[in-house]
Amino acid sequence: MGHRANFVIIENNQVDTYYSHWGAISIPRDIFFGSEYTINYIKSLKLEEGLLNDIWCEGAVLVDIDQKQLIFWGGDGFHYPVLRKYLISLLQINWEGWGIRWALEGIVDIAKYLQLDVSLVQTDLDYFQWTKYRGYLEENSHSHVETVLTVQYSDNQILDYGFDNYLTELFSLSTDLIPELENCQTISLPEENKVDSGAYINIPNKEIWVWWSRPTDYRVVEKIREYWEGWTVKLHEEGLAFQVELSQRNTDSVRMSKNEAITKILNYVSGEYRFDPSQIFGQIASSLQEENTNVWVNQDALCNEKPLIHPEEKQRILQRVKELLN
Repeated sequence: MGHRANFVIIENNQVDTYYSHWGAISIPRDIFFGSEYTINYIKSLKLEEGLLNDIWCEGAVLVDIDQKQLIFWGGDGFHYPVLRKYLISLLQINWEGWGIRWALEGIVDIAKYLQLDVSLVQTDLDYFQWTKYRGYLEENSHSHVETVLTVQYSDNQILDYGFDNYLTELFSLSTDLIPELENCQTISLPEENKVDSGAYINIPNKEIWVWWSRPTDYRVVEKIREYWEGWTVKLHEEGLAFQVELSQRNTDSVRMSKNEAITKILNYVSGEYRFDPSQIFGQIASSLQEENTNVWVNQDALCNEKPLIHPEEKQRILQRVKELLN
């Protein structure tokens, strides 16, 4: 139970690694107000000897003060390409002069930047990053879709399918996936912020373009190439809208507008809600103690620090951002 995150500061060539049990989910808000508040916040966290691996790490922030580089990922809903794109553009206002990028491979990107052996943070590909087909296609029946496949059968036939299966699970079928699709219902394309992964499959050209919204180890792409021998497999970072573009169709129905995306981000970072672990664990402990059960709670699970920023200063920064956007 938690939203485990690593935070790294590089200063005067020294690398310090920190840990937060709940910090991953609030990363976009916690880093939004600039380097000073972010660095002070990180230094208030618990020092750690190393990084979490790609199973346990649900978000991370690296602040290289020496080179003025910010690398991060995390936050509920901010993994969608459209939102992370506009989030980075807004961060540039408060992190003026810094290079900023989203960690597309998650904690692996952090390890690479630190020039560490990435095997220290990578788990077995077959266990975590590659899911084999479980024997059935789970056609999507919700507003949120795990995977959308766009299949170009010919110049005149392009069909879209939605699944609750992971993209890797579908592609583990190799080319047997294509005849399986004949028994599946097509879908109307959802909005780009409601899809977690997707692929454009051009059958005549034997070409595949894949993407994920969640951090994904690039070894997965190599694995797909092994399963789809003789096909060209490429990775892109632009989400569903680019997938639709590849099929040479209009993207208006799937795109989230710039104004909608920025409004969503600003509303989020303006908020104050933060999960209070002491409250929920206190309730659990009280309930168990009534049953004469001994209770021990890991102290890391009780900590959920936040950046110290005065409400007036927070509003001043937000107002400046809004004015610069107009």
